[in-house]
Formats: sequence, structure tokens, C-alpha cells
Amino acid sequence: MTKRRSPSLSINLAPDLWAAPSGEHRNAALDHLVRIYESQGDWANALKIFRELPPAVQQERCRIAAHYLCELAEHALLQGDSERARTLLRQARTHHPELPRADILTARITEMAGDSSGALMLYLKALEISPGLALEIIPRVLNISRELGQSEMLGELVERLRRTGRVNARQLVWLLATALPPQDVRRLAAIAGESGGGMETGSDAASLGALLTRIGDAGGRYQCDECGLHSVGWYWRCPKCRSWDSMHPSVFKWAERTDEAAPYASRG
Repeated sequence: MTKRRSPSLSINLAPDLWAAPSGEHRNAALDHLVRIYESQGDWANALKIFRELPPAVQQERCRIAAHYLCELAEHALLQGDSERARTLLRQARTHHPELPRADILTARITEMAGDSSGALMLYLKALEISPGLALEIIPRVLNISRELGQSEMLGELVERLRRTGRVNARQLVWLLATALPPQDVRRLAAIAGESGGGMETGSDAASLGALLTRIGDAGGRYQCDECGLHSVGWYWRCPKCRSWDSMHPSVFKWAERTDEAAPYASRG
């Protein structure tokens, strides 16, 4: 039986390459080493090696470095060290100022500290930067808004998503049908009518919400843009192809296919 090489053995081999006189070989060795640390979830060492990469490569991968720091911040939160988590998130923003993950984590810390209004604004900011996070953010926003007595938050969510210019009418309705709790699905009819989403009655909206929930639970609420992996749960990094920020709501693609097929259907 062939023995698989352990990650630790791979790391032991890397210094020989790293010490090579050629700059090209050194950079290849650094790249190899950072990927090994990534695969082990050793974000501190991955970040350390990242800082040894050529400046052009660091600039290209600045978002990934920000994710390393967010991973470390998540670990600090699990240990109950909110102050260290905040420090790490500030560092993450120096690599990528508009990383929605940093806003979401800061929102969690802010909410834990009892500042619901501050947390709400951070969640909304993250949603505007990245509508693909809607399924994770919307339920949290609605819960906080109910606690604060803000009954019209659903309308504000719709308006904010529209303003991004990255969600069309059908995607917006289908996204909300997937994200909203059952008691709010009946409000989709009015939203769809305002946005041109194609629903006319509350029962249509409720049926769509139930349908999308069943499909999502069966086939995955999320899909990776890079490798096509379907997943019921959501990840910052695809479990299959290991790409960052590639998991998005499946309804985005379903809506696109429906919109593309509509002209052909009308011809028939």
C-alpha cells in the first residue's frame, strides 16, 4: 500500500526550494509553502509567508491576506478575546478596506457588546458591498430590526439591494423568497409587483418561497462560481476548489437561466 505524504513532510521539503539561488525558484517555493499552510488552516504562518512574496503578488492577493486575518479573528472570538479580534479586523482592512467579511465579524462583535443599532448598520453595509451574502445577512438584519422596533426594514433591504445595480428584479424576488422567514414570505407579492418580478398574488409568492426552500434544501442553497459545487451550507472558501468568495446563492443562476429562456419561450 502506498503511503500518503503528510502535510508536515511537505513543509520539511519546502526550505530546500526556498533556499534556491534563483528568485523564480524562491517565489515558487514561497507560493508552495503558503498553500500548504492554507490547507492546514495555519493562517498565522500562511500570513507570515504571504508577506515574503513579491510586492506585485501581495497586491494581487491582498483580499486573500485579509481573509487570513479574518480567520484569525474568528478564532479569537471563539476564545472570547473580542479586543484581539477587533485588532485583527483592523489589520484585515489595511489589506482590503471593502471586505464584507470584516464588516460582518465587526457586526457580530458590536452586537455581542449590546450595540444593536451599530451592528445593524454594519450588516447593511456588508450587504450593499456583496449582495451574494444576502442569505446570511438578511435573517440577522430582520431579527435585529424587530428588536429595535423597525417594522419597515424589509423595504429598506429591497431598496439597498436595488441600489447596488447587481441584482435584477427576478433575482431580487427569488433571493428574498429564499432568505425570508415564513412569516415574511407573504409580503413578497407587493415587493415583486414594485420590482417587476412577475408575481401577482400572495399565494404565488408563498408558493415560490416554499418551492425555493425545498429546492435549496435538496440541491444546495449555494453554488460555487468556480467549480459548480452545490452546498446547503455557506463557506467563505469553497470546500472543493478552495477558491475564496466564490460561493453565491443558487437562485442567482436559476433566475439568470429563467431570464435567458424567457425570450425563446415567448417566440414559441
